[in-house]
Amino acid sequence: MEQNKTGKYLKYAIGEIILVVIGILIALSINNWNEKSKDSVREREILVDLKTSLEDNLDLYSEVFEPRFAIKNKGLEYLKKATYENQNLPNDTLIIYIRAMQRDVIFRYDSGPYDALKSSGFELIRNKELRKRIIKTFEVTLPGFSSFINKHNDERVALEQQYENDILKEVIVKEEDGTLEIYGRIKVDNVLEHPSFISLIALEEDKYENYIYRMDFVIETMNLLIGQIENELSP
Repeated sequence: MEQNKTGKYLKYAIGEIILVVIGILIALSINNWNEKSKDSVREREILVDLKTSLEDNLDLYSEVFEPRFAIKNKGLEYLKKATYENQNLPNDTLIIYIRAMQRDVIFRYDSGPYDALKSSGFELIRNKELRKRIIKTFEVTLPGFSSFINKHNDERVALEQQYENDILKEVIVKEEDGTLEIYGRIKVDNVLEHPSFISLIALEEDKYENYIYRMDFVIETMNLLIGQIENELSP
């Protein structure tokens, strides 16, 4: 009789333990599922933000950078032609095109969504190839382009200023309404033949070609990443 009771209690206790273990396993499974679900939602949010940011960067380049490049190139082509043909141009016209060819940009890009991913952990992006592409783009490619473009220009600022000072001077002019404005004036004769003018054109053309060459790669890189993100986001 006692043995039967003990056996029943033992079976009951084992049953209780099994139920508790099963309950714990179910709870852990549900918790893991919830965590994975949260990670999946967060991953999608970050990918959408990255895609939007890259598209905004491309819009900036298209709407701001490219028009400035076009103005710079127009100034360069006009002055190269005028110099080659030794045209007799009014100084005011020359000033306009000199300023046009000196148009520059400071290359920049939005890294906010990438910084958010970095804080959340790169493992959030489950696609390993996409994860590698994102990291390479924001840690290597874009910083490299930024350095190449901006540093290239910075290294030429002093030389550009020297050439400009050789041929131009700033004067203060009183306007009809009484306001005082600063204008550039050519201070040498036959500026089209002046060595510093020729050197200034060459320097600005070098900067322009560097812009175009680098920006083509920047745009291609961003479009490739956008395409990969779109594939990942598609159902």
